[in-house]
Order: sequence, then structure tokens, then C-alpha cells
Amino acid sequence: MPADATSDDFVCVATRDSPIEAHLLMGVLRSAALTPHLADEHMVQNYSLLSPAVGGVRVLVPASQLAAARATIADFEAGAFRLEE
Repeated sequence: MPADATSDDFVCVATRDSPIEAHLLMGVLRSAALTPHLADEHMVQNYSLLSPAVGGVRVLVPASQLAAARATIADFEAGAFRLEE
């Protein structure tokens, strides 16, 4: 963990409709040596009908890691981490 990661404000880098999708994305970010956290995962898990009201599960990263997190998510969504068949 970078020394300044504990003093950074957390910012939302992505939202997901389900806690499972958010945890998958959190794992992708952790594999890139980032320090993501989830917000509202328990609310969405317990009261799934409230997911649109709270905005889904938020994936948060320290502000200093925002650019790296966005690049990692873009690579993931583009299929850069897919395994060969």
C-alpha cells in the first residue's frame, strides 16, 4: 500500500448493480496493486430493490489511484485480461 493511500479521500471509480460484480471488479483492481473498497454492498445485498435508489454498489479508490483505476477498468472491460480458450 502506498504511504499516502491512507490519507487520500476515496472517490467512486465505478458502480455495479450487484455485489458480486463489484467484488469481481475489486479483485481486478487489487491485482493491479490498487486499494479499492466497496460502499453500499450490504444495503444492495439485503434490499436489492433499493439498488437504483442508492446508485448500486460503489467501487471506491484513493484519489491518488483514480487514473490507474480507470485505466485498469478500461483494460478489463476491453477484454485485456481474458484467458485463451
